Amino acid sequence: MPDKKAATLDTTNPEAPVFTTEDITITILGGVKLGGLDKLRVTLKIEKEEAPIRQNLDLYHSSQVGKLTEQIAGLFELPQEQITETLETLTSQLENWRMSQLELLSKSKTKKSILTGTEKTKATKWLKSPKLMERTQELLGQTGIVGEEINRLLLWLVMSSRKTARPLHAVSLAASGIGKTHLQQTLAGLLPPEDVLEVTSLSGNALYYFKGDQLKHKLLLIEDLDGAEEVLYPLRELQSKGRLSKTVAVKGPRGTLRTEILEVEGPVSVAAATTKEAIYSDNANRALLLTLDESPEQDQRILDYQRRLASGKIDVDKREEAQRILRASQRMLEPVRVENPFAEKLGLPGQVFTQRRANQLYLDLINTITFYHQHQRERKDEAVQTNLEDIEWANRLATPVLLRKSDELSGACRSFLEELKFHLKRNKLESFTAKDIRRPMRMAYSTLKRYLLQLRQYGLVEVAGGDKKNGFAYQLTDIGEYEALKNGVQSLLDQVLETLRSGSK
Repeated sequence: MPDKKAATLDTTNPEAPVFTTEDITITILGGVKLGGLDKLRVTLKIEKEEAPIRQNLDLYHSSQVGKLTEQIAGLFELPQEQITETLETLTSQLENWRMSQLELLSKSKTKKSILTGTEKTKATKWLKSPKLMERTQELLGQTGIVGEEINRLLLWLVMSSRKTARPLHAVSLAASGIGKTHLQQTLAGLLPPEDVLEVTSLSGNALYYFKGDQLKHKLLLIEDLDGAEEVLYPLRELQSKGRLSKTVAVKGPRGTLRTEILEVEGPVSVAAATTKEAIYSDNANRALLLTLDESPEQDQRILDYQRRLASGKIDVDKREEAQRILRASQRMLEPVRVENPFAEKLGLPGQVFTQRRANQLYLDLINTITFYHQHQRERKDEAVQTNLEDIEWANRLATPVLLRKSDELSGACRSFLEELKFHLKRNKLESFTAKDIRRPMRMAYSTLKRYLLQLRQYGLVEVAGGDKKNGFAYQLTDIGEYEALKNGVQSLLDQVLETLRSGSK
């Protein structure tokens, strides 16, 4: 029998722990999965002097362990009893190590920073500040987020809404390299760590395997929705219903199948990023779609900030103080019921598509703004009341989102069209060819062709001359259509607000 004291498990590299005895060395390739304590699936590389044996097995499966024991004993010419003892010792040490890792993980998850009395007083005083939204906007700008004033404040409110009964959700849309992830992660970094679950990507069934209330009143931060089509359905269910359930077949100890219901409780606030607007249109209807600024002016602002930071001209102490204030204020926001006495008199412009969902998003945004001002409102029957300033702020922030939901064009195509209008006006052109604008606008020919086709389909561009051989000339049919749409959306929201103000006097 091997000496148990001589058998050691080196977990310096958790992805490849090494178990060593006097006769053989076993490397656990890929480490040990922490979930599912009813199994101990591992991939082993067993070495002596001969060629190594590589085997994938469940160390709790007696027949698999028995076959591997025979294989090792035969190849390495060692007694089966010795190999059996070695594998039992390995199993025992892996069990102990796994349990210790789970304990550490549990402690790290439950570790919660507690504010001192002074910090609580300071945070509460800040939340009671006049013009709280303006002050929040100012501090967000000091944290290192350049530009994106509307988007950063909206996303901050979305993340704050995780503590409400109906959290908001947001999908940040932009091309690769624009800064979607940076915006999300910077804002999420201002939240208490225990309230944020950050994932790079999700598989189709991943959401079902969160433990019970692990997602409840948390922010689920998804770095990249692209390529995660399978997870969209459960994600929509979680957003709409606030909970998930799924029946799965589970094999019992004796190999018999039984059914088990996986249940995940919400509500949860979801913030995700994507480059593909069309694929996620159904999910976007349940979320605020934030189109990030891809303009040359925004590029320049970011470059200037990077240069000032590198030259030491950014006040780092001021930035850290802004982060501390915002983070502490989040801890002082408490779950509280919100009542909107003006809700029945509110309405959306008729141009907005998917009125039912857009209306609910609009009302939820107003409620979130009220929730954010909870320390400035008297509580009536354990609820805080919406006021007209909350609605005014919601109108200001929601206009770009509602405009996006009122536009027939995709976000990318709309950006192209508005840039095209600017290009034609600056160069005093009434018509153009694809060749005329491709280089100045720095676009791939295939992308330009796709946008022109979409604009022709919606009647915003028409052929003004030319032919297929030499190239068509195009002209815009309605230069002011977007401005008219914008004014129409803003005008109706303003009219409703003015009516409410007149009635409250």
